[in-house]
Amino acid sequence: MSSTVSFSHDVPIVIVGAGPVGMILAYQLDRLGVPCLLAERSLEISKWPKLDLTNRKSMELFRILGLAQEYRDLDGSVSQDATFDTQFATRLDGKGHLLANWKLPSSKGQRDNIKNTNDGTQCAEAGQRCMQPVFETWLRQKLKAKSNISTKFGWTYLVHTEGDQGVSTTFVDQNGEYHVLHSRYLIACDGGGSRIRKTARIPMTGGQMYDSLKVKS
Repeated sequence: MSSTVSFSHDVPIVIVGAGPVGMILAYQLDRLGVPCLLAERSLEISKWPKLDLTNRKSMELFRILGLAQEYRDLDGSVSQDATFDTQFATRLDGKGHLLANWKLPSSKGQRDNIKNTNDGTQCAEAGQRCMQPVFETWLRQKLKAKSNISTKFGWTYLVHTEGDQGVSTTFVDQNGEYHVLHSRYLIACDGGGSRIRKTARIPMTGGQMYDSLKVKS
């Protein structure tokens, strides 16, 4: 395994994590003419995706970026007529008891409500249901075509140090080669268990989140 260290990477902004947040940030920076490097440890799209529903406020952001309609039209995006109803039941095979039915209108139904409630309380866009693998595949291809964005898939964040001139961040790629990036800003988009946050000793706030739920019928 190689242990080559490269000090030749200099870029104004380094983004770690090419999930939805990291990719959208890189896309926006490109629109503003700001070069950035987007590093992601995985070579493939998310194996265990979290994104399913893109809410109305996020769709407003996509609208500003000029992506909203293209996103809705993707192969794999859920039909505009499909409802977002969510059912809670004791079993998933149809033999259990329905505990609750969280009724949510389709994208078309949301747009109708926006149109009929013209009092400033509504969002400008309806939500959209689309699984993360579809979203990631689409946006990755768009980012690769942008001249201001350098995408580095297979790069794993190791450590960073801050100084008067900015941030030095060390990565290791899939070939075992080490890369040190010098940037003015380092942006952590590497999830709730962020290694960057831990390295920077930034504490978490808030109470305990329950990881299990017991329902008695």
